[in-house]
Amino acid sequence: LQNWGLFVINPINKGLIASNKYQAAVLLEKHEIPQPRYCLLTIEDVKDGEKSLAEKLEVIYPNYKKLKEKEQKELEYVLKILVEGQHGGCGVFMCNGSSILGTLQAMFAVDEELELLLQKKEEIDGGDIRVHVLTTRTDQKVLASMKRIKLGGDFRSNVSLGAEVEPIDITDEQKEIALKVAKISGMPWCAVDIAPLVQDSNPEIGDN
Repeated sequence: LQNWGLFVINPINKGLIASNKYQAAVLLEKHEIPQPRYCLLTIEDVKDGEKSLAEKLEVIYPNYKKLKEKEQKELEYVLKILVEGQHGGCGVFMCNGSSILGTLQAMFAVDEELELLLQKKEEIDGGDIRVHVLTTRTDQKVLASMKRIKLGGDFRSNVSLGAEVEPIDITDEQKEIALKVAKISGMPWCAVDIAPLVQDSNPEIGDN
């Protein structure tokens, strides 16, 4: 529609960045938005087994190589498959240090061109918050916000997977984050997901 000259609310090039979890993470990092530690994984990162993978795991946990083997096995990670159009929590799963190498080797055996976003598993307080922000040339406005409640035994909170929602009044800090993210996204109508953490679970990035 945009190429035909018709009006669309969000520019296609900005939407493509927002829908790619790795590119979105890079954008957030550039503007110093708090987020879990992350890195990009390809087949090259498992070709030498644990040796090559350890370099990436140290990005997620800087003290990784100093830990005992048992402690390394207990570390938790979130993996997200980077496929165009991926949404709704599909292709997002959790694994620990004892299973991550085998999991990655199996995935790359199926598709050698696969790219994955690896993130540190954070302790989310009940579920995440989605904030809808409208940005015009002269103003910004929070249209609505809701908390998406985590599924029973799952760490995800996607409504498309069955999670429930409830209205919520966001804090001033959460509003500031939402407005800033919406601004740098370049999209007039932007849905910003904020993950409130369990208090004091990660002093590195705070509780939001």
